[in-house]
Amino acid sequence: MIAYVDASVLLRLALGQPDALHEWRDVHRGVLSALITVESLRTLDRLRVRAKLTDSEIAGRRATVMATHDRALAIAAQAHGLMAIGIEE
Repeated sequence: MIAYVDASVLLRLALGQPDALHEWRDVHRGVLSALITVESLRTLDRLRVRAKLTDSEIAGRRATVMATHDRALAIAAQAHGLMAIGIEE
């Protein structure tokens, strides 16, 4: 199945939260909005502020690998201790 994936679905999966999309295993291709990065970062920031989490705690809840073709995003991820894949050296 091809599915449009919004930030709420992506973040529940990435953060290992309960009630993640049960049909995710059936999705063979995800289509994302160009705004998903901004939406996700804003949501993570709200989570950090509301739960009084440190940046390290947020990073620990995320995937340990940043998959991106955006060089600037990869550099930022690496600066925060995440391995970045998908960028050409």
